[in-house]
Amino acid sequence: DSALSGNSGTGTYLNHNGVQVIGAYFWMEEQNAALVVEVDRAIALAPARELARNIVLFGIGVTFGLILIITVLARQITLPLRKLTETASRIESGELDATAPILSNDEIGTLSRTFNNMTEKLRHTLAELKNELVEREKLIQKLEITNAETETLRESLTTIAGTLEFSEVIQHILNQVRRVVPYDSASVWKVEGTLQIFIGGRN
Repeated sequence: DSALSGNSGTGTYLNHNGVQVIGAYFWMEEQNAALVVEVDRAIALAPARELARNIVLFGIGVTFGLILIITVLARQITLPLRKLTETASRIESGELDATAPILSNDEIGTLSRTFNNMTEKLRHTLAELKNELVEREKLIQKLEITNAETETLRESLTTIAGTLEFSEVIQHILNQVRRVVPYDSASVWKVEGTLQIFIGGRN
């Protein structure tokens, strides 16, 4: 109607068949006629709709791809940390031979190697302390035995000194001393002023 009225332009409207179209019309005054070009609106917009649909699908695909990549990377990053934490818990519970697996060559791998070196030094230190403790316990036992023998010797000498002659006491003392401290020879000397008097001895 607008074209037949001598106008020119474009627009979206229902054509004479009742179909929604996109049309362009031009009034040709010299011919006293109107040129009308129409395209079905659904057909005209189909490529744009297809493009929009493809963009949406591509965006969804990229989003899921990014989520998958981030998940995999997060697992790769957190897995060594989880293993390191598990190893620390095992060592804390007394499992001193536990070692952290080295799953990468980055900072986390360096941290795992450092952790393993520290635990190795800890194991060596504890082993040395344990050996030292055992040796000290053995020394204490020997000292206790020696003290008991010395006390027995002292009591024996006290008893014997009241019943034996002095020379016999000397010999008995030397015998008891040999039981505690083995010797090749021993002698007893008495000092009176500048004189040194031999009292007794044995080989």
